Amino acid sequence: MLSSFGADTIDEAVPQTSVSAQISLATEIGKTVENKSIESESAISLFNLGPFAETRIQRMVESAEGDGDLSVLESLSIEVTEPGWSDPLTDAEALTDSTTGDTYELGSINIEDLEDEAVLDDVVSQLIAGYGAATKHELVVPYYTVES
Repeated sequence: MLSSFGADTIDEAVPQTSVSAQISLATEIGKTVENKSIESESAISLFNLGPFAETRIQRMVESAEGDGDLSVLESLSIEVTEPGWSDPLTDAEALTDSTTGDTYELGSINIEDLEDEAVLDDVVSQLIAGYGAATKHELVVPYYTVES
């Protein structure tokens, strides 16, 4: 959906909100995959970061609507053929432990800690690095459990 073809297709249907629609659709797909993969009901993952982070992301999307395109995201397009593909996107360490199955627990976190932008940025970086263990043939979904 973030490719130029996806952008053109959505732009024809809803030209005023195509950026928002593309990001919303990609986010919904990510949430669906994560919800099906992660067995824990109290987990934080890249597409399920909690209400504070999702509000922040929504504000960023709304401000991007004025630009009208996703050229920055399109320029980040990466072929996901081997583990480590996310290295250029984050300074976080890639997963070095062998992953088993389709999920990988990175640790635990208190949901209120995500209100601190530095903590949120670190968590997002770790999750992106965690996704870097995946390939187009083998999905790995990283997550944090939520501390009670």
